[in-house]
Amino acid sequence: LLANTAMQAQSLLVMVHGACKDNNSGLGMVSGKNMNSTFMPAVTEEKRPTRPALYSEQLLPKAPVRGAKAPGMSKVTNMHIMIEFSLQLLLSCFKRSSINTTDKEILRMLDPLCGLLSSFLGTQHVKLLSISLRCLVHLLPLPLPAMQRLIGGIVKHLFKVLKEYSVAGAALGNNHEMIVAATKAMTTIVRSFKKHKITDHQLELLMTYVEEDIHDFSRKGTAFPLLKAILSRKFQAPIIHDVMMKVLELLVMADVDTVQLNCRQAMMQYLLDYALGKKVQKHVNFLVKHLEFRVESGRESVLEMLNLIFTKFPAAAITDNAGLFFVTIAPRVINDESVLCRKLASLAIKSLLEKVEEKERNSLFSIVLLWLDDKTLPIQRLGYQITGVFVGMEGASFERRLAQFLPLLLKALISQGGGDDDDDDTDAEGTASDHVIFTALTCLTKIIAKSQLLSSEKHRDSMNSIWSAVEGLLLHPHDWVRLYCCRLFGFLFAHWPVDKLLASAQAPASAGRKRKHAGVETVYLRSDAAMTISLLA
Repeated sequence: LLANTAMQAQSLLVMVHGACKDNNSGLGMVSGKNMNSTFMPAVTEEKRPTRPALYSEQLLPKAPVRGAKAPGMSKVTNMHIMIEFSLQLLLSCFKRSSINTTDKEILRMLDPLCGLLSSFLGTQHVKLLSISLRCLVHLLPLPLPAMQRLIGGIVKHLFKVLKEYSVAGAALGNNHEMIVAATKAMTTIVRSFKKHKITDHQLELLMTYVEEDIHDFSRKGTAFPLLKAILSRKFQAPIIHDVMMKVLELLVMADVDTVQLNCRQAMMQYLLDYALGKKVQKHVNFLVKHLEFRVESGRESVLEMLNLIFTKFPAAAITDNAGLFFVTIAPRVINDESVLCRKLASLAIKSLLEKVEEKERNSLFSIVLLWLDDKTLPIQRLGYQITGVFVGMEGASFERRLAQFLPLLLKALISQGGGDDDDDDTDAEGTASDHVIFTALTCLTKIIAKSQLLSSEKHRDSMNSIWSAVEGLLLHPHDWVRLYCCRLFGFLFAHWPVDKLLASAQAPASAGRKRKHAGVETVYLRSDAAMTISLLA
């Protein structure tokens, strides 16, 4: 039927409606007042023959007689199979988009099916109930008048199904498919039928089901959409806040990436849509506290959540806690064992700097300057690492901070570079001093790439001294240090045209010395180009 291109959607809907309606009269009515005598013929009792008295020689019973009267058959026994077939045909049409739900004529033909599907929700056949719920999931978002009238009864049936089959151990086999379909239908009702009022008791039941399902691996896929639908309606109930606190814990401690992703999405929706006031600080403190969580996936989830907060929260809310975020996330850039966590920490710092205003950014950079001037090598390394994040975020505007930064950079290159001759440091792999020099050179590379520092006259004296220090590091025992020194000189050679360098190299050396004695500022590599190039060679 589905492969028959000559069969139009209207004819298919007529067939589905007729099959469901013709077989619905006696469906499930097998006892009590709902029994239909037309489909359930009465069974009359016949007078049983009296048993003859047995003599002593007749101890064995008689052989059973063949051809006894067969039990009565009911016409409603297999009616549900025909209805299941019809609804499966309808569901396949929805999945294949064979039915144009924007056509008004199609909507008029779908409207009578709402009452039939609603009546099927009271059946005892699990498979029929499941497929009826799956069809309802497709019909609920459509603008059908009958659905607006029947929504109250549908909700009652859904709560009955969830109550009976949502307990532990009951959602197995066909029951699992039915529970999933019921949860999806309830999610659609909560999200789309805003005129239908959800009572406090029903809301408490739904949140209880959500709380159970988010810990059930087989039903997490339906629990989180239901939770997001409830949050979108902005219901107010104490149980919502309790459940969201457990979602926050699951955001850190879950061992499945998709669960952590759904927790972050639900938590972000909760923080943005609900007026929490001072409760937000409680959630923020929880996230900051778990930046040192023992499991790598938990730290990654926390950093991604903080990045979402910096991106979507208002600037005023971020500015109030900018210092707390900065001093707690920044150490993760160098201290975390995971490479991915270090990258996520850098991205979070960058998002924080992009969100706050310039005044607050200046305050944060003053903290970085204190780190750069610290005598502890790991703290200096942290300062240069975060400075690189500032450079990547501000770009050319970072030049206004060079007056404070360049003296500290020169101090580090001279002090750490002067200790390279010690025997204790030459054979040590990844010492703190080497890391500081390498991070400082990396930071300088970013600054040169983002700004006009090489041609700046304001910082010419500082840069001449820095270039001399970098020249002294060309023979450093650490490979990475030598690599970045060569890269920096590559920037320098690429900056100056060849003809100017040749002219400077061919000029007499006395001319360069005269310019120095006269107090005229000269550029490194051009003050005495011949001597400098020969030394570098």
